[in-house]
Amino acid sequence: MPLHGSHFLSSENGSLAPILAIMLIPMCAALGLSIDYNAAIATKGSMQNALDAATLSITTLPTSTSLADRQVKLQESFAANSGQGTAKLDGFVVAADGTASINASASFAMPTNFM
Repeated sequence: MPLHGSHFLSSENGSLAPILAIMLIPMCAALGLSIDYNAAIATKGSMQNALDAATLSITTLPTSTSLADRQVKLQESFAANSGQGTAKLDGFVVAADGTASINASASFAMPTNFM
């Protein structure tokens, strides 16, 4: 006796198909969230490395270089190191002993791939 689709869905003996259909939505959402989260973490890491390299590159400029010129050099170096988005120089202070204190940030509106 062949099983038909309607008989299969109305059967109470191991109703796997309705449960699977209901659970498919949260499973796809969890998969999409994990894919996008992993991509965001990887992008954040590469942007942090690019910002660190760009920050180090502006320390070699003469101490008389203006903040605006340092900002331009920071953005150029950030882009050259595969940084996405924009880098912003928030502060650059050179102490009397020659040590530099730098505050920089980067931002990027990352698109999602799945969600």
